[in-house]
Amino acid sequence: MDALSQDGQHDGNDVIAPDYSNVIDDPNDNRRRKKLTREQLERRRRRLRYKRIVRVILALILAFAAYLGYLAVSAFVMVKEAKGAVSSARQLQSSVDMSQGTVNKTLMMQSLDDLSDHVNGVYRQIKSPGWAVLEYIPYYGKDVRAVRDTVRVANDIADDVMPQLRNAVNAVDFNAVSLKDGTVNLSGVQNAATNLEIADTAMNKADADMQAVENGHIGKVSEIVEQAKRIVDAGDGVVDACSRFADIAPSILNLDGSSQARNYLILAQNNAELRATGGMPGSWGVLTVQQGHIQLQGFVPDTTIAIQDQSVVSLTDEEQGLFSDMMGRIAQDVNLTPDFPRAGEAAKALWERTHDGQQIDGVIGVDVVALRDMLKNVGAVTMSDGTVLDGSNTMKVLLHDVYARSDDSDWQNEFFSQAAQAAFDQVISSGNLMRLGMGVVSSVQGGHISFWSSHSAEQNRVDGTAISGGLNDTPAKPAVGVYLNDLGQSKMDWYLKRSVSTKLDHENEDGSKVYQVKVTLANTMSADEVASTPQYVLGDLANGMQAGQIGVNVFNYAPAGGRLVSWNPPDGKKNFDLLTTHDGHTVGALQITLSPGQQCSYTFKVQTIANGGQSPLTVDQTPLLR
Repeated sequence: MDALSQDGQHDGNDVIAPDYSNVIDDPNDNRRRKKLTREQLERRRRRLRYKRIVRVILALILAFAAYLGYLAVSAFVMVKEAKGAVSSARQLQSSVDMSQGTVNKTLMMQSLDDLSDHVNGVYRQIKSPGWAVLEYIPYYGKDVRAVRDTVRVANDIADDVMPQLRNAVNAVDFNAVSLKDGTVNLSGVQNAATNLEIADTAMNKADADMQAVENGHIGKVSEIVEQAKRIVDAGDGVVDACSRFADIAPSILNLDGSSQARNYLILAQNNAELRATGGMPGSWGVLTVQQGHIQLQGFVPDTTIAIQDQSVVSLTDEEQGLFSDMMGRIAQDVNLTPDFPRAGEAAKALWERTHDGQQIDGVIGVDVVALRDMLKNVGAVTMSDGTVLDGSNTMKVLLHDVYARSDDSDWQNEFFSQAAQAAFDQVISSGNLMRLGMGVVSSVQGGHISFWSSHSAEQNRVDGTAISGGLNDTPAKPAVGVYLNDLGQSKMDWYLKRSVSTKLDHENEDGSKVYQVKVTLANTMSADEVASTPQYVLGDLANGMQAGQIGVNVFNYAPAGGRLVSWNPPDGKKNFDLLTTHDGHTVGALQITLSPGQQCSYTFKVQTIANGGQSPLTVDQTPLLR
C-alpha cells in the first residue's frame, strides 16, 4: 500500500488504489437488477418475435422482388434473342431464291450460325433454376414445362443439326450444280452426304422429342407448341430428304463411277381417268442416264404394250381381292394399287416382257399437274400442230380440250405422248437444275411425282419419303388414305371435285386418338353438257353407268397400326362394299356413282396406335387436280 506524506497528502508520484468498499458482489442481492414479471417477459418475447417476422417478411419481399427482377431481365434477354432468331430465320429463307433457282451460300452459312447463336441465347436463360421452379406451380406449371421443353428441342437442333447443315452447305458448289446440254452436274453434293446423315439422325431425334411435348392449359401456349411441332416435323422431312438425295443421287444418275448406264421407265399419268396413284398411265417412255448425261428415248401409248394372259408379277391375295389381276397384266392398270413401289414393279416387268428384256433400273411416275409445274419453271413448249403448252394451260389442254378437238383415240394418245416428250425435252435442256428442283417440290409433296428404284439399297433410302409414293407404314406419323380408281373407263374425272377433311374426335386413356374423316365427291358436269361431250370422254359406260355419270371405287385406309372404328357410307348403305386388309392396313372400299350435278359425302372414324407422342393425323390420297 502506498505511503502517505507527513501532512496526510499523497505524494504526486504515488498511485491511488481503487476503493471497492461499495461494490456488491453477492449474486443473490436484488439490488443488482430488477426482476421482470412474466407478462413483461412475454411482451418482450412477442416484440422480439414480431421483429424477427418483420425481418423475414422484408427479406422475402426483397428476395421475391429480386426474383421478379431476375425473371424480368431474363425475359427481356429471351425476347431479344427470340427476335434475333426470327430475323436470322428470315435471312436464311432469303438466301434461297426459288424463282431463280439460286443460293447465296455465304448468307446461308452466316444465317445458320446466327440462328444457332440466338437459339442458344434463349436456352441459356430458360434452362436456369429460376425458370425451372415455375414448373411446380399448380395448374400453370404444365405450360411452363411445355415452353421449356420446346426451347430445349430448339437448342438441340441448334447444337446438333445446324453446324452439320452449315458444313454440308459449305461442301456444295451451288453455282456449279446444273443441268446443261442434257448433263447433270452435282458438284459437291456427294461430299455433303456424311454431314447430312449426321444432321438427319439428330433431327429425327429432335422431331420425336418435340412430338412428345405435352400441351399446357393456356390456349396461346398450346398454339405455339403445336406450331413448333409442325415446323420441326417439316424441318425433319426436309433434312431427311436432303440426306437421302445426297446419298443415292450419284448412283441413280450414274455419277458413282459405274460404267453401266441406267434406264428409267417414265409413266405419264392421265388424271382425267383416275388411278390410285394419280391417273391412267397413258404414255410410257424410257430415260437413259450415263455418267450424268440424260437421253430420252421417246414415249409410246400404253396401247402398244401387249396385254398379258397372266400377271407378270406375283400378286398377294389381298391385291387380287382389291384390284384384280389386271394390275399385273394390263399396262393402263398397273397403278390400280395406291402403293407406287408395287406399281413400279409391275410396270418394269411388263415393259421388260414386251421390249426384248430391256433392263429397267427404276420407274418414275408423273401426272399432268407435274408436267404443268415443270413447264412453269423451264418455259413453254410448242407441239407439232402449233399448240403451245405452258404453266397456265397444260392441264386444261391435256385433260379436256384434246378430247373436244378429235374423237380419234389414237390421235389423242399420240398427242398426249408428244406432250410428255416435249415437256421432258424442255426439262433436260433447261440448264437450271436448281430452279427445276425447287419448282417441282410442291409436285412431289402433292404426290404428282413418284419414284421407285429396282436397286434395293437405293429403294431402302427412298422408302418413307414423299417421292416414294408408298403406303404410310409409320404408326407414329399416322395417315389416313383415300384412293380412287375410275369405274367407267372414261375421261370424266376432269369433272370430279373432291375433298377430304379430318378432325380429332377424342383421345383414349391409352393415348390412342380417334379422328373423324369426311370425304366429299361432286360431279361438276351439268346435265346440259352431256349431249355435247365426246363419247370418248363419257366412256364406254362400263359397269352399268349412264352418259354423264362419274363412277369411282374409293378405298379408305386406316392408319398404320390403327383401325377403322365406325363408318357412315353414302346412299343409305350401312356398310362398306368391301372390308378387308392391305399390307397391314384395314381397308373399307366403296363404289360410288355420281350423276351430273350430284354430290355426296360420307364419314368414317379411324383410331391411331396407343402412343401419346404421335403426330397429328394427315391425309394420303390420290393426287388432286385442284
